Amino acid sequence: MDAFGVLNEVLGDYENFVKGFLEIKDDQIRSKVEKEIADGLLWPEPWLGLNPAFESGGTVGELVERDVLAPEATQIFRDPTGKEIAFHRHQTDAFEIANRRESYVLTTAPARASRWRTSCRSSTGCCARARARACGPSSSIR
Repeated sequence: MDAFGVLNEVLGDYENFVKGFLEIKDDQIRSKVEKEIADGLLWPEPWLGLNPAFESGGTVGELVERDVLAPEATQIFRDPTGKEIAFHRHQTDAFEIANRRESYVLTTAPARASRWRTSCRSSTGCCARARARACGPSSSIR
């Protein structure tokens, strides 16, 4: 199987689908739209990220010091022995994106995610910046 061949086929099909809805009478506008489509407007350059599972995103204490998490997070995010949790890079990125009020998708291992969501649900403010955002009772971070 040629993955790049499949990608090109899918992109070609998508381009034809989109163009099927276009009927631009003005030559100048049509030319501009066709150029933008040809330049890749409908699909950004692919982004390939390697699994960041082993890249550290910092400890809870470090994130509190950087004002990424509220101070209460140091009491919430602990392992069963009481040691503070070190987040993975993609989790820290999600906290930072949430603090900027931007959309994001966070995926993580089910066991770790379950502990994380449970901690967030049990305490308001755990994922938020100290002075602004807070976790709701039924969501992870906002």
